[in-house]
Amino acid sequence: MNTKAYIVLGIIILAAIVISAGMVVGGYNNLVQQQQQVKQGESRYGAALDLGSQKIEAVWDIYKTYLSHESELFENATRLRAQFYKSASEGDPKATVNAALAFQLLSVKEAFPQLVSAPIAKDTQRSFEESINEMKTALDDWIHVTQVYNTQRNIFPNNVIGNVFNFPSEYNYYRSEK
Repeated sequence: MNTKAYIVLGIIILAAIVISAGMVVGGYNNLVQQQQQVKQGESRYGAALDLGSQKIEAVWDIYKTYLSHESELFENATRLRAQFYKSASEGDPKATVNAALAFQLLSVKEAFPQLVSAPIAKDTQRSFEESINEMKTALDDWIHVTQVYNTQRNIFPNNVIGNVFNFPSEYNYYRSEK
């Protein structure tokens, strides 16, 4: 073999080494980036879950407070109405007037029957939907980046690079029971 052939062969070998090194570095960087995205996705999902749960609890507590107040109002109004009808049927004018006045006083005091739970229920439902959507979006994002990592990690040459540098072969993510 002549000198030119050795030079050409050396250049080819050097090019193969450079290309291989580039593939290894590129594959390594790709796996690192995907691994970071998986961890960030899981973290965002956890944060969305915590925040959404707190938000739902707070909104639900507010709603229950109004619902409890209005239930009490209905119970009192029903009780006074029953007293009115009972005293009227028994022919007791004083008790009838007292029951009617108590009912009127309750109605004025509580702005009966203008109740606030219906709009609050609507707002509560909207808040629940927003929280659920935020959690669902974060979960979908996490699942997507995890599936991309799992797929990319286990194809050539990333599977070789991943094994050499001890990248996890797969990340688990939330899977619902069907």
